[in-house]
Amino acid sequence: MGRNLDTPVIEKAFSIVGKSIIIVLLALGALLISEKETLLASGFSIFDLTFEVISAFGTVGLSLDVTGHL
Repeated sequence: MGRNLDTPVIEKAFSIVGKSIIIVLLALGALLISEKETLLASGFSIFDLTFEVISAFGTVGLSLDVTGHL
């Protein structure tokens, strides 16, 4: 059962994961900068916003109702 993954396949997988993390962090940063006052006034935390961003990126469909207040 000597199955192995080729190096280019592993590199492509790491590249996709790395780019995905960068996209999520950029989206989170943009929302934190542009919606700072709204988040402070509504009482949502950075964890609530992070959950919303990751859920939207993964098209999960879960929400903490943060986007309705932005």
